Amino acid sequence: MNFKTYTKILVYCSFSILMSCETVLLDSGDINKNTPREPKSDQAAVPIVHPHDPQIAGPEDCSTAQYPDPQFTPGAASTTADAKDLCTPGYTSTIRNVTDAEEHQVFKNYNIDSEFNSPDRGDYEVDHFISLELGGTNDITNLWPQKYEPKPGARQKDVVETNLHHRLCAGEITIAEAQDIIKKDWCAEYLKIISKDKKN
Repeated sequence: MNFKTYTKILVYCSFSILMSCETVLLDSGDINKNTPREPKSDQAAVPIVHPHDPQIAGPEDCSTAQYPDPQFTPGAASTTADAKDLCTPGYTSTIRNVTDAEEHQVFKNYNIDSEFNSPDRGDYEVDHFISLELGGTNDITNLWPQKYEPKPGARQKDVVETNLHHRLCAGEITIAEAQDIIKKDWCAEYLKIISKDKKN
């Protein structure tokens, strides 16, 4: 056996031993299988603002769309929250705070008090007219009982809020612009979204 052949065999054997050792370590849990061996980039990972696409489903007109009564629900926005706050994952869960008594008052304001303690209550979502993710508050002037049916209803408005939040965090619109879209005609924006979705 010449020296070159001997060297190749030695390198191969050494590599095989090393791979066997790593396998043992992995199986023992001393090495985290989900941890990359080395970073792919010096840049910090950019957090995903909204990882899920909205579920588009509903009619293509606003003839049955629901809007809050401006007498009771003109909308209320935070004066302190900025885009950094709104785009921080989990932000809304830290500020969401609507009591059962406040929800009951919302039903009273809209003259549907009898439905609050009935099975029909499940037909409604006590909605933040300006959603928390767009800088809305928990004030009762920002709450209203929005039905899920007929469509477009509460779930379709959620689609609009998610879309606007995504655009806000992408720097495409400002907080004020997002809130203005909701207050002027959230359903008209919904139609734009589903129209664009169909084209894609």
